[in-house]
Amino acid sequence: MSKARLLVNCLALTVLTLGISSIANAQATRTWVSGVGDDANPCSRTAPCKTFAGAISKTAPSGEISVLDPGGFGAVNITKALTINGDGTLAAILNSGVTGIIVNAGANDVVYIRNISINGAGTGLNGIRYIAGKALHVENCNIYGQGNNTAGNGNGIIVALTATAGNVFVKDTNIKTCAVTGISVATTTGFVAGVLDNVRLEGLPTGAVIGNNAFVSIRNSLINLCTSTGVSITGSGTPQTVQAITRDDILAAHDAWIRPDNVKIFVVGDTNLAEIVPLLEARFGHWQAPATPRGTKAFSAAIPEARPRIILIDRPQSPQSLILAGEVTSVTGTDDLVAMGEANDVLGGSFLSRLNMELRENKHWAYGAFGVLNRVEHQVPYLVFAPVQADRTGDSIAAARAQLQQFLGPNGVTAAELERTINGSIRELPGSFETSQAVLGALQQNDLYRRPDDYYGTLASRLRRLTVADLDAAARRTLDPSKFVWVVVGDASRVRSQLEPLGLPVEVVPAAH
Repeated sequence: MSKARLLVNCLALTVLTLGISSIANAQATRTWVSGVGDDANPCSRTAPCKTFAGAISKTAPSGEISVLDPGGFGAVNITKALTINGDGTLAAILNSGVTGIIVNAGANDVVYIRNISINGAGTGLNGIRYIAGKALHVENCNIYGQGNNTAGNGNGIIVALTATAGNVFVKDTNIKTCAVTGISVATTTGFVAGVLDNVRLEGLPTGAVIGNNAFVSIRNSLINLCTSTGVSITGSGTPQTVQAITRDDILAAHDAWIRPDNVKIFVVGDTNLAEIVPLLEARFGHWQAPATPRGTKAFSAAIPEARPRIILIDRPQSPQSLILAGEVTSVTGTDDLVAMGEANDVLGGSFLSRLNMELRENKHWAYGAFGVLNRVEHQVPYLVFAPVQADRTGDSIAAARAQLQQFLGPNGVTAAELERTINGSIRELPGSFETSQAVLGALQQNDLYRRPDDYYGTLASRLRRLTVADLDAAARRTLDPSKFVWVVVGDASRVRSQLEPLGLPVEVVPAAH
């Protein structure tokens, strides 16, 4: 090869290398959009883009799109790890006739949607549709107007995973006026675990639908004014039991439960008894109770004696295992559970809890692990759940058991954990009553748990008086991990050998059992 030809080839290679470098450098870790931007811009702070769709191609994986000023920034399809953050301004998506945000990311991608208003204007398909990705976080968003009720549409947030298992976390978010549901969670592959924390689902046909292979914790949330169902958990019953229900069965159930002598009316608003009682009398005053007996709930049946064991539900080829464990505690929802609630925040009820920090942050085996005190009117269950790597199922159970034993034994609540937890609980109180619906929910909880009317007014002072000893005593009085039943949903061919060394009986049940 001649020297001239070699020089030309070297120059061509140099130009190609520089071109590739230029393309790589074109994607920034942080990009910006503005109502007066242009998608031809590099999406920098001084030369922002106009839409989220325009900015996404110029944003590096795991980067962030930030919003400079108020505006509508268009629907977007997210295919990689990304944060879209409208903090500090009015960042909106108007999604008439389409879905506002589609998340169709890679198996290890985590997506964050923060401080965004998504308005379907009555014809939107869905606010957010989560199809694939490791996890989706929706924080401090407002979603409404998703009015298209064709199949699969009309949802504020719909989780319909088709390619990989995943997790969804929705926090400090309001969803209303959608045609079908506020939040729908299901998957056709693996499992989907979710947490709804301080979420308001209002004025919807159905507040939340928990569908196939979905495990969702709902806490500190308000589901109100739904015309059909508050929370729908699909898959209940069998075809045989449903087919056996007759019209007479439905009428009898209605007469037993939907009747005026079984009703309490709660009212919150700018009104008083003199105004509201005549209105209620006009609407409901002629409603007469049927002659049949009123329905009563029977809680006298004894809770079966605990049989600690591991129940392995065999689901072949599952890419991860879902761990669910717990016991029915001796406390009831009408007991004073303030100290126990704070103790659980330290153990499993918050991001910084012992269980989550161990399995997620220290071991990296789970995207999230939580403990939930499922407060019902009578005996309260305590549940631990964690979706984990399939090859670390046994190790994850062992680590969770160790954390429980240490927390209830020699390594109880620390002074730092007490301060952090109490401060957080007190500081979130003012924001818990910003709407009439929130006040209504508090009144209903006070009634259900038979608490005094000044419960929330005195709660901060009660929290300040709690000590480390109070939290430790409440947890040790309530929880007994030696009685836990552990349920694992996963591939038995990969998981069973990990469970046998744990020292508990293992029962294998087919997923289709």
